Amino acid sequence: MPKILLADDNVEIAELLCRNLQRNGYTVVTGDNGARAYELAVSEQPDLILMDLNMPVVDGWEATRKIKLEDSVAKTPIIALSAYSSDEDKQRAIEHGCIAYISKPVDITLLLHAIELALKNRYDEGVASIQN
Repeated sequence: MPKILLADDNVEIAELLCRNLQRNGYTVVTGDNGARAYELAVSEQPDLILMDLNMPVVDGWEATRKIKLEDSVAKTPIIALSAYSSDEDKQRAIEHGCIAYISKPVDITLLLHAIELALKNRYDEGVASIQN
């Protein structure tokens, strides 16, 4: 059963996504800020990370950057989740090491598809942009 780290400070969104992911056969570990997401990435060694970009303490941008510098989890695919959906934000997420960017509100079907692709290593050299 693949393990997903879900980093999101919005409790309602995190609970909704967590339930949907568990219902689809994933084990889910959650963190509510970027600092905690980094700690959990290193300690839990998830198969994939869902990273909200706008969080307290350490934002998702910085957490992603730190994770990509940590040898033990540097190759873990990270999918950015954000309410911001400008082309610049999407490009910035990809430049920071995210393999995909999904705008909030999250389309669960699209998210599950992105997760499946990421876990099967179907992205061209690990980089793609999936948008809703």
